[in-house]
Parts: sequence; structure tokens; C-alpha cells
Amino acid sequence: MSKNICGKQLGSTEYDTCYKELNHGGNCYKTFGLEAEAWMQELLRQCDCQVAKATIHEDHKLKIDFWVYSADLRCNGESANKDFLPIQFTIDKNAACGLKGRDALRQGVVILFIESDDLLEWKTMSDVTLKEVVKLRIYRNFCDSVKRIEEYFERTYIKIAQPMTMLRRFEPEPIRIESQS
Repeated sequence: MSKNICGKQLGSTEYDTCYKELNHGGNCYKTFGLEAEAWMQELLRQCDCQVAKATIHEDHKLKIDFWVYSADLRCNGESANKDFLPIQFTIDKNAACGLKGRDALRQGVVILFIESDDLLEWKTMSDVTLKEVVKLRIYRNFCDSVKRIEEYFERTYIKIAQPMTMLRRFEPEPIRIESQS
């Protein structure tokens, strides 16, 4: 049985195409890892964290996938860092523990490994209560990882990478109130 792949062109090379099957609602991604990264950002936003996508330069040169405002992380008490934390996201444990993780830490970037099964479970869960439990479990894992890496940075005197400029992408989205006219 063959699958009909979307194949929508997403970049400049022939390999930059959507990997998903047809009729997937128009949310095209090159890899499952990129889709999982988008889910993680969505989960953090649902937990009231300010998340900003990295620029192309930050992604390609500095290997930063997204930024999280550390003051919003409320599961670890007070964060030593009151700025944005650079996050390199992966669903591959070997990559997080290997050269990718080592290079990220050396550059002052938080390497974050989250099980893809956990994200998939959260995304596809139909029971609202169970979905909330899974979301909080993933969020707790995220906070614990960030806390351990912040402590590592403090012990080794590695300076956490910071954005080159403070752009509008770091401003919280305005709350829109619809009038009842």
C-alpha cells in the first residue's frame, strides 16, 4: 500500500518538501522534528510563556530554534536569568547527548530534548483533562531541563547567548477585546 505524500515545495531545493500525507489541513513541515518543534512552542504558549521564533541567521549560524522569556517559567521558582533563553530543540536523544548538545552548550544555548511520543500524545489526546496532565508533565520536564542547564552555565561561567537586537518578535501579543456592538 503506497501513501500519497503532500510534497508541497517548502524551500529552494528538491528535498525541501512536505513529508505529510495528503489532506493534512495545510500545515506543511519538512520533517517530523520541525512539526514537533512547532508543537513545543504551542505548548509553551498555552503555559503562558512568551515564545519567539528564531531568525534565519540565528537558526542557521547559532543553531537557535526559538527563544523563551525566562521570567515566564514559573515552575522552578525564581530564574537567575531575566532575559530570553535561546533554545535548541530536538526529539533525538542521541543528538542532545552528542556533538549537537555539546556545541549548543559551548555557545550558551539551552539544548532541549523532549520525547516525540510525549508531544504526539499531547497533540492527539481527545480527553481534555488528560491532555492537560500530559501538557503539564512536558512543561515540568522542560523547566527541569532549563534549570539544570542554567546551573551548568553558572558553574562553568558560560554566558547565555542573547539576541542581537530586541525586535517586535519579543513583544507579547496584544490582547484583543471585541466590542459587542
